[in-house]
Amino acid sequence: MTRALWSLRSNQARIEGNQLDAKLDLSRPYSGLFDIHADKVPLRDTTLTALRFPTCDEDQAIQPTQSRARHGDLSVSYPASTDWPVNVDVLWRIASPTAVELVLSVWTDQLVSHPRLAVRSRLATDEVLRVTDAGSGVCQATDIRPGETLELKPDGGPGCLLLRLAGAELSYVEMVHPADFLDDQIVRGTQDDGLFEIRHHLFPEPLEKGVLRQARLRGVFLPREGDMETAAVLYSKFAASEPSVAG
Repeated sequence: MTRALWSLRSNQARIEGNQLDAKLDLSRPYSGLFDIHADKVPLRDTTLTALRFPTCDEDQAIQPTQSRARHGDLSVSYPASTDWPVNVDVLWRIASPTAVELVLSVWTDQLVSHPRLAVRSRLATDEVLRVTDAGSGVCQATDIRPGETLELKPDGGPGCLLLRLAGAELSYVEMVHPADFLDDQIVRGTQDDGLFEIRHHLFPEPLEKGVLRQARLRGVFLPREGDMETAAVLYSKFAASEPSVAG
């Protein structure tokens, strides 16, 4: 399998690979990865790992202070603002030909700041399941009506969701490292169109000056056949992995 690589021109970045292709506008991190092709299949209505800062206005561009693409790593830094004095360093890492890992680092120059932010992914799916036991590969189907939200907490299982994509024999698993999983949501669209949004709420505790805090997520595309067992294995490996460092 050929490894996918990042390319970067100005604020426009792209993952290019035989099994994964996607675009990213660095000045609009709240749009996430878009125009995604997985295994050469175009995925409609899909955005992945979109960043939601508390004071982020989707009509306003955010200029990164620095950005760099090197092989499978794209590192981007976003500055603190007056309303939200938190600096955010982002690493989008291509962890495999079909997987992207997101590493978020937050720090502040203020004595105390509140770094809480969210990461969101939206997909058109046939079914959404939660891995409830990574050791045995047990998954539980979610039952969410249009317009409803399902809250996910650690006492119900790992922060690992399996989405069977509409119109493709593919599934997508998105997981939060157990050290960072506190509060997730699954939100179903108001129309019965199969659109679901995953929301990961990160960094709930106050942040002090001189402290660097990190959180990690990973998304992986995989074949539909045997996807529950594969998702459990992928999560177990991710949970046991060491923190990522930009290359």
